[in-house]
Amino acid sequence: SCWQLTDANDASRTATFSWPHAAKQCFPTCNEETRTATRADADASALARKVVERVWSWGLNREGVEFTWAKSAGSDQESGLLVTPWGRGTWGVVGSRTDVLVAEFVQQRHMLRFADDAPTFTSTRCADGDKVQGEALRMAAGGGSVTVGW
Repeated sequence: SCWQLTDANDASRTATFSWPHAAKQCFPTCNEETRTATRADADASALARKVVERVWSWGLNREGVEFTWAKSAGSDQESGLLVTPWGRGTWGVVGSRTDVLVAEFVQQRHMLRFADDAPTFTSTRCADGDKVQGEALRMAAGGGSVTVGW
């Protein structure tokens, strides 16, 4: 759903305005064509460079999610590999946004909107609009503060 409506005369009366595939209506990048990130994409995206330097929470899960790299099958080119406690997936940049990355794992597509002022994100699952928060837990390469350079 996109909006919580409240009666102007009686704040206790509310309704949720929703429709099928709400995330695609509320978060237009769910409909955008995306692709798995390449090193060249990361070089061109400040956000991509920042996320690979950190290990992230996802909702209540504190084991850590990592945005990393793996060689593509039959190629020397590396592409975005997402390592989660639920399985491996891919990640990529969204051409129209500098604050959003796409993550795909367990047959689900998520749009991750990162904050400008802190190493945090809100994930919106494209299939149903479910939202989950995440934050940087630690630096991926060890040492250092997760907020420095954000």
